[in-house]
Amino acid sequence: MTDKAKADQFKAEGNTAFTAGNFEKAVELFSSAIACDGTNHVLFSNRSGAYAGMKDYKKALEDADKCIAIKPDWAKGYSRRGAAHFFLGNLEEAEQAYKAGLEIEPANASLKQGLQDVAAAIASAGSMPLSDAFKQIFAPQNLQQLLVHPTTRKYMQEPDFQLIMADVVKNPSSMSKYLQDPRFSAVLNVLLSSAGAAEEEEANAGHGHAHDGSEGHGHSHDGSEGHGHSHGPAKPSTSASASKPAAAAAPAPAASEPVTEEQKVNAQAEKEKELGTAAYKKRDFATAAKHYTAAYELVPTNIVYLNNRAAVHFESGAYDLCLEDCAKAVEVGRENRADFKLIAKALSRAGSAAQKQGKLTEALNFFNKSLSEHRNPEVNEKKQLLEKEIELKKKTDYIDVAKSAEARERGNALFKSSDFINAIGEYSEAIKRNPSDAKLYSNRAACYTKILELPLAAKDADECIRLDPTFIKGYQRKATVQIARKDFAAAMETYDKISKLEDPTAKQIAEEGMAQCRQAIMRNHNSNENASEEEIAQRAMADPELREIMADPVMRQILEQMTGDPVAAAAHMKNPEVARKIQKLISAGIIKVR
Repeated sequence: MTDKAKADQFKAEGNTAFTAGNFEKAVELFSSAIACDGTNHVLFSNRSGAYAGMKDYKKALEDADKCIAIKPDWAKGYSRRGAAHFFLGNLEEAEQAYKAGLEIEPANASLKQGLQDVAAAIASAGSMPLSDAFKQIFAPQNLQQLLVHPTTRKYMQEPDFQLIMADVVKNPSSMSKYLQDPRFSAVLNVLLSSAGAAEEEEANAGHGHAHDGSEGHGHSHDGSEGHGHSHGPAKPSTSASASKPAAAAAPAPAASEPVTEEQKVNAQAEKEKELGTAAYKKRDFATAAKHYTAAYELVPTNIVYLNNRAAVHFESGAYDLCLEDCAKAVEVGRENRADFKLIAKALSRAGSAAQKQGKLTEALNFFNKSLSEHRNPEVNEKKQLLEKEIELKKKTDYIDVAKSAEARERGNALFKSSDFINAIGEYSEAIKRNPSDAKLYSNRAACYTKILELPLAAKDADECIRLDPTFIKGYQRKATVQIARKDFAAAMETYDKISKLEDPTAKQIAEEGMAQCRQAIMRNHNSNENASEEEIAQRAMADPELREIMADPVMRQILEQMTGDPVAAAAHMKNPEVARKIQKLISAGIIKVR
């Protein structure tokens, strides 16, 4: 593999780590890529974004400068430089960086928005230091508007966000810790916008207007190559609110105002999107992708166009392309402060695409990331179903009949040497390797019976019978447990089932078992004869089934009828369930037979 190929591989892995929010890992991978190819400006830009995600703005600035040194005619490098300077408090330098980028790419919406944010910060700060400026921005009189603003008022009622705001008000320099929180970004936008609007209004006698601030200093990487997927039909977003490009947040111009070039571009992009959606509904995916691509090329800051194109790729089965678009959508969304629901949608679709490719662990990671952005019930259900699928796959992948047989033989040897605990371990391993083998459950049931773990023995015996209803030993294991519990009536029922099996030894085994039960009943009866009523009652109350029988009003009525009416007694004994319960009471000594 060439150095360039290695660099591309590290870059792709770095993009995935960045998309997942693992910035430290992203820095490590981008650094490895740079070690292989130190002339690639995109790598320095990506690492700058990752450093910014870690709040290490000095290193973010260093990488932005290196990016520009390698390719001074690339506008994105100046966006990186501007963002780093902004968060370091160097507003003049940030302004210069954004202006330099706009000279290269005048229509770049991200650079324009960054410049507007800087202007608003400078306007609110005046000549004071940045720390003092933010103290003024977070002054009590300014915070009042957050309580009534339609975007922020709900956040101001959330206890955890109230703690964040209290920390920032007390120490404005701590705001860097919360910039990845979309709620705080929204608050900062409202405060900066209102501050800039107030300054402009004062200067222009009430004729100014504030910018929306929907795009600014978020962090992203370039050339992302993420992975992701989603279940069910993937639909392009068609809502009016979702389809607004992040860069076109300014109010619609009045009739007397000229339409700007940017607004013309946005309108053209929306037309392309509408054409794409119409083609998608007709399942003309090639045409739909063409129009969504045109829309994205016109306004590359709008996550919706990428989300819609990803939906097209998903429906057409082009899962690799879907994953690439989802990764890019997350990048664009974070950089331009898109609605977290749109980012969540991209991550969810990535999860579904990865699941279609059989990358289940990767898909689960995408679903978890999506839910961290927005708690969507449908995505949560997909995640839960996927977790079950992963667990089932693990069990299925572990199946190996040959290794199961080896574990069974080890278990048999341990059983013969009376090492029942370790025999259980080997039989359990054998069951994991071949869970459909009924005999393994029978063997483990025998071990559990030896160490008096009767509930576990009964469970294994039942599973053995379920897997192979013709296997006599399964019934024998069950009857042995029932006798050990002194549930002789149930044991006799089990032996009766054995007698109906087609195995030539079934009848003999059933007869011997029945005889064993009758002898046990007689021994128990004789023991009860010598026991006091109090002792019998205590033993009965220790048995949950006996307590239930005695508490049953129907059984109480039947017992009263049987006491004085032999004909009624004979009629009731024809009912198998009643007969079983009567036998249980007799075995326990509660009913005495003379």
